[in-house]
Amino acid sequence: MIVLGTSGFFYRDWKGVFYPEGLPMGSWLSFYARHFNGLEVNSTFYRLPVSSSVRNYRKVPLKYVFKLYRGITHYRKLTEENVKPFVAVKEALKENLVCLLGQFPKSFSYGEENLEFLNRLVETFRKEGIKVAVELRSPTWKGHLKEVGTTVVCSDFPQELGWLKECRETEELSYFRFHGRRELYRSSYTEQELREFAERVKGSSSEVKCVFFNNTAKGAGVLNALKMKELLGLES
Repeated sequence: MIVLGTSGFFYRDWKGVFYPEGLPMGSWLSFYARHFNGLEVNSTFYRLPVSSSVRNYRKVPLKYVFKLYRGITHYRKLTEENVKPFVAVKEALKENLVCLLGQFPKSFSYGEENLEFLNRLVETFRKEGIKVAVELRSPTWKGHLKEVGTTVVCSDFPQELGWLKECRETEELSYFRFHGRRELYRSSYTEQELREFAERVKGSSSEVKCVFFNNTAKGAGVLNALKMKELLGLES
């Protein structure tokens, strides 16, 4: 199964580019779901998920990825207070929650302490029946990905950032994340670039393949995702 979509959906500059003029904002998610089968929920990086928002997501037939709270990924506070709201998401969405995404900063480098924290995080959620994919940005993880007990995101980004290029696909899950190749979060991918990415996704043997565009400014990512849907032969 391929789960395709964008990193977030509520962007005012998508109006007139993707969302029709005059479409009420309250209808944006249902409109989005007519075109894609997956959504990466970014808001939970900044604040823990709340039940009212999760209930709204439950009404819309999408496969969801929730980004882990930065209190966990950036401040390493793997506390019950930070974990329980994501367990509640799983209880509410059930099989529609594909996984959680742990986006780690470039400063999170390879080392015994960080590796132990990473695998403890993965195991904490695994005990709750929740998969976790991690985006590691420090190139110091190169050569050590087999020590990480989960999927490591395959990221595309501007070369000058110097993020980790390598990734790890597992039998259960692979995860492809596109941030914009020329300008972070802003630049659009060419059709040829998207064709190359599509072949890479098709070549993955993982049971579930997540494909999300995070170059969301001015609708670049949503238009790229529409083209990727076509290239992958996915139906609406």
